[in-house]
Amino acid sequence: KAGYIYCKIRLYIPNTIRCFKCQRFGHSKTACRGRQTCCKCASVDHPTSDCQSTELLCANCKQPHSADSKDCPQWKKEKKIQEVRTKQNLSYYEAKKLLFPEQNSMSYSNALKSSTSQPSQTDERLTKVIVPPLMKLKPVKPNVLRVKNVSTAKSSTESPLTNSAAQSKIKKHSQNAKQAKASDQWELVKESKAAKKARLLAERRGHVLQSLSRSRSLAKP
Repeated sequence: KAGYIYCKIRLYIPNTIRCFKCQRFGHSKTACRGRQTCCKCASVDHPTSDCQSTELLCANCKQPHSADSKDCPQWKKEKKIQEVRTKQNLSYYEAKKLLFPEQNSMSYSNALKSSTSQPSQTDERLTKVIVPPLMKLKPVKPNVLRVKNVSTAKSSTESPLTNSAAQSKIKKHSQNAKQAKASDQWELVKESKAAKKARLLAERRGHVLQSLSRSRSLAKP
């Protein structure tokens, strides 16, 4: 209703999306990863503006019409996909799966069959393994082995001897250090005794001198 006028309304269905570069449906030129293809003759070596061919060929269905023709069966399928997409509010790929489920399953099964039916070809040159001839090793003399065994035995016997000698040296060094400390302490003790004797002698001499001075002072008239 527009004012006082009643109008019939129908849902707008957008046109199909066709790439102007590779002529395929479902994407635009900006997102295209394909090769440049002519819209008229479906050739890859030149664009549509440079086409000079008089025969038409569709790049999608391979029928005698241009890729932008509305009579193309592929264009009609894409139109149905756009209709379902707008009415049911689905994405492009969801609407395509909903309309053509058999086409998707058949394409998947065909891909599996083609992959399993192709025999695996191997190159004989790749499968062959070239092994160089083995070189004969020179025999080892027994004298060399004996010398090695003797040297290892000597090293094994010398190692505990060297360890014991080092330990004895450490013990001797510690004993000498203890003896030196004891002798130093004894000398200190001796020195203290001698000092004590000297002090006692000095005290005795002082007493004797005092007694002599007193006796002399008393003896004077």
